[in-house]
Amino acid sequence: MLADGKVRRCIELPGGKVAKEEILSGARWALLSARSRSGLSQAEFAAALGVSKRTLENWEQGRAEPTGPAKVLLSLVAKYPDTVKRLARVRPEEMTA
Repeated sequence: MLADGKVRRCIELPGGKVAKEEILSGARWALLSARSRSGLSQAEFAAALGVSKRTLENWEQGRAEPTGPAKVLLSLVAKYPDTVKRLARVRPEEMTA
C-alpha cells in the first residue's frame, strides 16, 4: 500500500517480467480482493450486491466509484467476505424492502 492509501498492482509474466502495472484506489483494491476471495463471478457478485453486472464492471475497471449505500455495503463485504456468499444464495423472492 502506498502512503496515500492507494495500492500498486503488478501483473508479471513467467520469468518475473512486469506485463502491466497500475495504481488502484484503496476502494477499488478492496472490491477486487473481496470478489476474488468470494470465488463468485462478476454476475453472481453483482446480483448479491443488488447492482447490475455493468455497474460492477465499471467499479472494477475504475470507470466509476461506488457511492452511498453501495460504498457502505462494499466496506462490510471487504471486512466480512463470507457475507457476499450468503447474499448470493438468497433468492430474489426472499428479499424484502
